[in-house]
Parts: sequence; structure tokens; C-alpha cells
Amino acid sequence: MVWVLLFFAARVVAQAPPKAQPPQQKAQPPVVVFWEEGFPTADSAAPARADFVALHAPESNILCFRWLPSDVHDEPTLDWLNRRLRECYNASGRGWITSTVLNGRRVLRVTLMNPRTQETHLTELLDGLAIEGKRLLAEPA
Repeated sequence: MVWVLLFFAARVVAQAPPKAQPPQQKAQPPVVVFWEEGFPTADSAAPARADFVALHAPESNILCFRWLPSDVHDEPTLDWLNRRLRECYNASGRGWITSTVLNGRRVLRVTLMNPRTQETHLTELLDGLAIEGKRLLAEPA
């Protein structure tokens, strides 16, 4: 009789509806956080970083963006500066980024692979690029 009661109790527990779980927010991939927090968008009142602009919404873990110093406006000079910024940043030891040509323009390219990437890492990346950019602009012509 004890065995029958245990069997019956086990069936009742197994058939009981699951308890409602509070909805969990899915963590955003680091590249989406980087794009949303670090770059101006068309509808943002105050851009997060006026010196960098994302050239697309990320569809994967890759984001292409461009450094736009406030006092430089011609495309050939911006292409040259973005190429040199990548070289200077990588040589500084602060990190490593790549670049590519997108729609005929030289752009910086970051690929975020580590799931432990935090917003602070992304801020450090942009801050490091900005520091190297200032050094680059200060170089004699």
C-alpha cells in the first residue's frame, strides 16, 4: 500500500503544471551593446561618441565604424587617418583591431568573440582609439 501511495504521489507531482517563472531578459551580445552604447544613431539626441560613427547595425559579432575627427572633412584624409589610427593603436599595445574598405571608405573593424566582454572593455577600446587619434593629429605633417 505504501508503494501505491508513493507511485500515485509521484504521478501527481509529475503532472502538476510547472510554476510560472519570471521572464528573464536575454543578455545582448557584446557587439550589440557596443553599437547601442558607443555610437550615435539617427534618433539619438546626444551622441555617445561624436568622434566615432558606426556604419551599420551589427548582424553578427562584427562592427565596422569610422573615426571622424571634428576638424577633418575630406574623404581621402579621413581614409588615411583611419588607416593610420589602426596602425598606431595596434602598435601601442592597447589592443588589436582590423580595418577594411566598406563602400569605398577605409573603416575600422572590430570582432567581438569573447562572451566575457563587458561594456568597460568596449569603452576602453574607444578611449584608446581616441587617445591614439589625438597623438596622430598632433604629429607634424
